[in-house]
Amino acid sequence: MPGGYKIEIYDSKGCYFIEPISVDERPRPADLILTPTLAKCDPVNSGTIDVKVIGGTAPFDFKLGTMPVVNGIDHVFTGLIADTYSIFVTDFYGCSISKAITVGLTSGPSSLTITAIEPGCDDNDGKFNIQINGGATPYQVYINGAFELLSNLNTFEISQLTSGSYLVNITDGNGCKIDKVGILNKK
Repeated sequence: MPGGYKIEIYDSKGCYFIEPISVDERPRPADLILTPTLAKCDPVNSGTIDVKVIGGTAPFDFKLGTMPVVNGIDHVFTGLIADTYSIFVTDFYGCSISKAITVGLTSGPSSLTITAIEPGCDDNDGKFNIQINGGATPYQVYINGAFELLSNLNTFEISQLTSGSYLVNITDGNGCKIDKVGILNKK
């Protein structure tokens, strides 16, 4: 217990020694500042949690789930999927603190609109006007599995298409995907 104490030592001949001492309370870890970064759609294990300890005595042991204990002053846990995590920290003197935090998932494209402009008689001038809502740029655009273009715009045109059915795949800058089928009919 913290406080003031006296140490008294007596020997067999009646001699003694008295010394006042003070026991200070060790500062316990008072708080954890946890700063998460969102996990991307791909790779899904791209989230992080930055941990800073307020109070306590370094070095600290950092523990998250089944991950190995890491020793240091501050720590960043990496390779996390979107989920809720409990962080446990123990200081040099064995004093502990824990806190929970959620690593979220980036939001991908919420909708994909394809407006078809039908090809003419020669059947090679069809177009899709494409609009993407949500997600992060740049957008990778694939038509029937083949890479078509990379765009920093959410509205663009794909041209020189013949009549037929096309699978349009969009992958945003965070690896989130959205697909839709567009159909071009010959005029």
